[in-house]
Amino acid sequence: MTIILGFIIFHETVGILKLFSLAILALGIFLMIEIKPSPKTNTSGVMSQASADTESSGWFILAIGAALFASLTTIFGKLGVGDLGSNLGTAIRTGVALIFAWLLVILTKKAGDIRKIDKRSWIFIIASGAATGASWLCFYRALKDGVTSAVVAVDKLSLLVTIGFALIVFKEKLSRRTLCGLILMTAATLVMVIA
Repeated sequence: MTIILGFIIFHETVGILKLFSLAILALGIFLMIEIKPSPKTNTSGVMSQASADTESSGWFILAIGAALFASLTTIFGKLGVGDLGSNLGTAIRTGVALIFAWLLVILTKKAGDIRKIDKRSWIFIIASGAATGASWLCFYRALKDGVTSAVVAVDKLSLLVTIGFALIVFKEKLSRRTLCGLILMTAATLVMVIA
């Protein structure tokens, strides 16, 4: 989404190679999506396929929303950063995200749950926050200086690292379909950067 919006809004160069890469990237993403319903049983012990389908599509709809908002984040950031320093832009964006997140916590009445967080969770949540901050600082600086489609494409190579960790740390399995999708996405990303 971001790459397409970058072509439209910022009038970035669209060559045959970039369009081909975009199509391969989309195919790779499609191959990586594996919706596996998690069956639930009702009170009589009978599996309810409807509830499994609802649960499966629920995460997918939220993931599409996340992709859309991530795309808008990049586009709005590129439009807003202009002559502004990338670090100041990141700080402002982070402040808005912080206020928004705490508003949601307060509105859903989950603020009291902060006392239930164990030490291990605190460590990993803080580490995740630090990694997010570092990622945003790097991303905004790259976005300020670079071509949107290339910056976004390279940023998405984080998928390789994430899947690597999932395989090693969480012992997740990688299907052939997912592996093919990952290879296509990586190849398309690399071509898009050099195109």
